[in-house]
Order: sequence, then C-alpha cells, then structure tokens
Amino acid sequence: MALTTLLKNKTYVVWVHDVVQAILGIASDHNTPQHTPQATVVLKNMFDPNEVQGNKGLIKDLHNDVADECRKHGSIGRIKIFAWNPEGVVSVRFMSTEAADACVKALHGRPFGGRRIVAGLWDGLTNFYVEPPKETEEEQAARLEAFAKKLEEGDD
Repeated sequence: MALTTLLKNKTYVVWVHDVVQAILGIASDHNTPQHTPQATVVLKNMFDPNEVQGNKGLIKDLHNDVADECRKHGSIGRIKIFAWNPEGVVSVRFMSTEAADACVKALHGRPFGGRRIVAGLWDGLTNFYVEPPKETEEEQAARLEAFAKKLEEGDD
C-alpha cells in the first residue's frame, strides 16, 4: 500500500499519531477508547494453531465463544484471531478501558480448551500477525494436480 494512500486513511493517521504520542509520553486530546491500546485485550493460549488453520468452523466457534465471554465485561468492538500465531493469540477491542481491565482480571489464568489463558492489555506496538508458511514446489505441484484432476472429473 502506498504511503499516500495510508496518509489519506484518517484511522491510520490517528493511530500513528497516538502511538508516537504514547512513545513520547504526550497526552492526546482526541484519544478515544477505540484508539487506545489500553482498550484492547490480548488473549494467549486460546487455541492450538495446528488445529484451527484452515478450519473455518473451529475459527467461527472460537470467535463466538470469545465474543460471548467478553461481552460479560462490556461492549466489544472487534475480535481478531491470529490463526498462524504459535501462541494461539486472539485480540479483543473493547469500547472502554474499564471493560478491558475487567476482562483481563476475569480471564487471566482461567482454563480454556485444556490450556490456561494468558490475558493482558495490548501494548500498542506488538504485531501478532504471522505469515502463513509458503508452500513448497512439491506441495504446489500436488495441489495443482489435484485441482486439474477435479476439473477433469467434472467434465464427464
């Protein structure tokens, strides 16, 4: 994405501004809970990445479970599941810092799916996104061969 395109995106500009101010320790007049890292909860150990990758049903179930549990603590905005992150990370944006704090307090250390949840507030800088692994030439050839075979079977 071109820098000029990013600069036209007001949300991006506000976020960069807020991050720079947070790093410098300057208070911002326009900070709203949606734009502060303190209103975003990071939940780790929520899933085994090997189990959810490619399993849309399991991802949807996880999303619904997290939403149901987090709504008990306040209004939520967005839930993001980082399916390729080896730590099993889910982030939840709350509409208030009080709700985020209550969620961390309630979920930290709690068992979920045979694992203990590690809950904390997002620092505003850490990127939990992990690129999916690139397929090897052999995997690509096998995938394309299977696809061609399905196309041939469909012609009859």
